[in-house]
Amino acid sequence: MDTTATNNSKRTRIGIGGWTFEPWRNCFYPAGLAHSKELHYASRQLSAIEVNGTYYSTFKPPT
Repeated sequence: MDTTATNNSKRTRIGIGGWTFEPWRNCFYPAGLAHSKELHYASRQLSAIEVNGTYYSTFKPPT
């Protein structure tokens, strides 16, 4: 019996709800890391990052 799908559905993902947090600089993020590199760095440390853009407004179709 192939249990691949079953095993994958039970994985726990650890993540954050955003990545631009000033208090995390020089703590979670290495000293001197450029702000533009924070998402890349965080994505290598965690298995999920929430981008909750729809919380603030709905996306509109292109005009």
